[in-house]
Amino acid sequence: MVRKKTVLIILVLLLSYLLLGCTQKSQITLEDVTKKFEAHGLLLKPQLIQDYPDIQGVKPHVFELMDDTVFIYVFNTPTDSKKEDQEIKVEFLGEPITYRVKNILLIYLRNVEANPEVSIENKVSTIIEELSLIK
Repeated sequence: MVRKKTVLIILVLLLSYLLLGCTQKSQITLEDVTKKFEAHGLLLKPQLIQDYPDIQGVKPHVFELMDDTVFIYVFNTPTDSKKEDQEIKVEFLGEPITYRVKNILLIYLRNVEANPEVSIENKVSTIIEELSLIK
C-alpha cells in the first residue's frame, strides 16, 4: 500500500515536472543578442552612458552600432517587454525602430545623416528573426 502511494507520488511529480518544462518559454540573454550581431559582422560597442530611460524598471544596455545607437532591454518575461511604440517615440525623441522578440525589446536609433543606407536595418531585422527561433 505504501509502495503504491510512493509510486503514484513519484509519477505525479514527474508529470508535473514534464508539463512545467514544456510550457516554460525560453528566455533570450544579452549574450544571445550580441553574438547574433557578431555573427552578421556587426560590432556592438558598449556605451558607458546610463542616462537612458528605463522601461518598467529595466535599464537598457546601450551600444553604438557604427553611427547608430542600439538599446537592448532584457526583461524577465515576454509580457514585461510590452510598451506602446508611441510612448517609446516620445521618450527617445525621434523615430526609433522597435523590435520585440520573446523577453527582449530592442530599440534601434538610426543616424540617417551619418548612415543613409538601410542595409544595417535589414541585418537587424534578420537578427531579430533568428533570435525568435531560439528555443
